[in-house]
Amino acid sequence: MLQANAGTGRVRRRRFITVGLAALAMAVPSVARAGTTSSSSSDQEVHGVVTYPTGLPRNGGAPVRCAANGQGVPGTTATIASVTPGKSFALTADSGTWEADFDIAFYSAGPVCTGTTAATALPYRNMGGDEYGVVPANATMAVVSLVSDSQKQAFTYREYVPAPVALRNADQQKPTVVAIIEPLVLLDNLQGKANGFSPYHLDFSGAEHPWNRDGNSQNDIDFTVDPSPWLPGYPGATPVQITVPTTADQDVSTLAAGPDKDAWASMQASTPGDVHLYRLPGTKIVGAATFSFAPSSLIQLDTPTIYSPQNLEAHGTKTSSVAAGNIHGSCPECVLVLLRGNAAAAMAWATAQPWIDVISNSYGAAGGFPSADQPTRLRMRDAVTGGQTIVWSSGNGAEGNATVPALDYFDDRPGSDWIVTVGGVEPSGEQPDGASRPVDLASYDISYWSAGGTTAGGQTLFGGTSNAAPVVAGTFGETLLLGRSLLGDTAPGHADGVVAQGAPRPCDGGGSTCVLSDGVLTRAELQDTIYTSVYPSPPRYDGFGPAGPVNTALTSAHPLPMRPTYTAQGHGVVHGRLSEARYQAEKRGFLDALRGAGAPAVRPPGERKWMTADSMCRQRLWGNWDFGYFHAGDPAPAFDPAVDAPAAAMWQWCSNAPQDLGQTVGGDDTGL
Repeated sequence: MLQANAGTGRVRRRRFITVGLAALAMAVPSVARAGTTSSSSSDQEVHGVVTYPTGLPRNGGAPVRCAANGQGVPGTTATIASVTPGKSFALTADSGTWEADFDIAFYSAGPVCTGTTAATALPYRNMGGDEYGVVPANATMAVVSLVSDSQKQAFTYREYVPAPVALRNADQQKPTVVAIIEPLVLLDNLQGKANGFSPYHLDFSGAEHPWNRDGNSQNDIDFTVDPSPWLPGYPGATPVQITVPTTADQDVSTLAAGPDKDAWASMQASTPGDVHLYRLPGTKIVGAATFSFAPSSLIQLDTPTIYSPQNLEAHGTKTSSVAAGNIHGSCPECVLVLLRGNAAAAMAWATAQPWIDVISNSYGAAGGFPSADQPTRLRMRDAVTGGQTIVWSSGNGAEGNATVPALDYFDDRPGSDWIVTVGGVEPSGEQPDGASRPVDLASYDISYWSAGGTTAGGQTLFGGTSNAAPVVAGTFGETLLLGRSLLGDTAPGHADGVVAQGAPRPCDGGGSTCVLSDGVLTRAELQDTIYTSVYPSPPRYDGFGPAGPVNTALTSAHPLPMRPTYTAQGHGVVHGRLSEARYQAEKRGFLDALRGAGAPAVRPPGERKWMTADSMCRQRLWGNWDFGYFHAGDPAPAFDPAVDAPAAAMWQWCSNAPQDLGQTVGGDDTGL
């Protein structure tokens, strides 16, 4: 039984990348001496020191404690007396230490301090790690606090005007392609609520695609015609003309059963030997198919279409929205392939399509029962080796409600080493909850906006690792788009592990080697860029920290157990579109890593050993892979008891687990 985990190509990008990429790139500021502000340019750089624990509450609306002289409570906060609205800013730890979690809040008007409080308009903060963004309008000052337990930490606050980034063949590039697989869920099917998709939202409108709205006619895409001319390898698809909404307030709840009834009825189900691929002209959905089950299967299709009677509230509508929606997607420039029904058959087809870049999956085995579909698993491994990225939600824990964490090793899909497995955190403190683990990355599994409601511009809050996984899938698509934009690669597709290529690109930071210096971007390099650029959330404690009692207002409702964050979050948290400023900053980080403009984020001590042990475990259970942290034949790493205790304990457990679990409980159970 399947359950939803709810609550190659080359690219081009809209002027969001031609203009927007300028907003992503960091300028090199004139360097100011410690304790001073640069006056030689419009950039400014301010240095300071903050000591933990701070008196600044984490919640933005609470009063800020400030000394009368405007310098902040001695040692616990630092005041930046003058900020410039509209400027980009970066707040970073001088030492580059991963556990220095600075928070910044901007305030406006009036005296800097009135007694012990300051004006509390315009609170602003990002969760965890360094802070990036744009200084809010009307802000006149900022207060910096240190939330993590690193005791005493120096910081640099920098304002700057982003420098432009040289892109190649920008007006000739084409979108990356993200496929969303939506299984037929047995429980929902029995209740008459089969999962599926609805294309009736502006998130999926071709006219609303960022490149078609940026005022640059040279990069427009005509979504009314077959994409074969710009999408090499595309097998062609039958057009199905539905009503494409044009205004946000348009009621779309009755379109499928009304004027579009005959259009939907024209769709046929697919089998592995007879695939019926459709496209929806006027939308960014370039492929759609529903795969049937074997006649002997207990599960049978309710309809041969991808459409769900749940309309915009359908599970697949939301997953595709947060992955590649124009409004809510972490890759708004991406185009979509929507696959429904027999998930194994859909995966077998999708992994054979070199024009599909990323495949997102937000489902797993019900109740955490072992799953092993060996043929599909091996197809996925070969596809990833060839250049695709396959993302899978880790699941929502043992109880399915993000309460009790569960191991994801025993489902071969999120459990295999070649899959990007995604866990969940809550936004207010980025602490892991009861989502299954271990994982490679994490994203938000609650309170994330997606398409929803009954109107073409409606939105609703989405959650679960069903949300986290497609947010990460879109991030892979977006970062691939950046890499292809930098190289000037205009031919979508992947082959032999290469996902982008062009003339060698000198490192913008002046180094001799960087990811694109050889003119080639491999899928392994793409993944490594994201893994080493996301910022791991630092530890947080409720009530007591290493320094003694702390203000409980500083901590989240879900305290982190006394172990490193990577055991539950993987390499770190992907933020997606929850905050537009954070989203732009996150993209800039990936962009700078690709072009060699900045060093990778400092990784937490012990992270590499943990990831190696995790890779060893996954390969022991589900098969070897040449591109993991562990390679077959390598000796097990020497674990340092002071740093690597979690990794050592995990490997000790896994070394006693059944080897080659896929052979033990596997076989061809695909029902193909």
